[in-house]
Amino acid sequence: MERVRSVRVIAAPIQTEAAVIGAVLVMAGIAGFLPGSGTSHGFQETGSDIVPLGGVPATAVPYLLRIAVGVAGIVLARSARGAKLFLVGGGLIFLTLWLYSIACGDNGPVDLLRFHSAHDWLHVVFGVVMTSMGVTLGARAPRAEADGHDVRLSQ
Repeated sequence: MERVRSVRVIAAPIQTEAAVIGAVLVMAGIAGFLPGSGTSHGFQETGSDIVPLGGVPATAVPYLLRIAVGVAGIVLARSARGAKLFLVGGGLIFLTLWLYSIACGDNGPVDLLRFHSAHDWLHVVFGVVMTSMGVTLGARAPRAEADGHDVRLSQ
């Protein structure tokens, strides 16, 4: 019986994409708390009541949401099924937030999350990209190579 010298597990493409999207969401969420970074990129409203690293005013909710969803994506990217769940489910969450914002209008009486047009566009982009990636990439299992030859991973 020949002894295997090295085994390398190669993640499914959907896992890599979910981890990348999760990291981008975490960075986008953190960027909302950096002083001055949001005013030139549309992440923050000028004169918003955001309090970096302090309390949690309403305008901080979108940034905290992106961080939470991003961390969930990084964690779920450990398996192909989790990555698919993250991409499709997270995409649908962002599309739902976009519809909520459209229904409430900017600074309307029921706009508890304080979204504005930059948030709307970001939610549409993330929602469409994540959902379409989750649907088109599929949840193929990762593969492994042992000494340069493909091997089957036991589930």
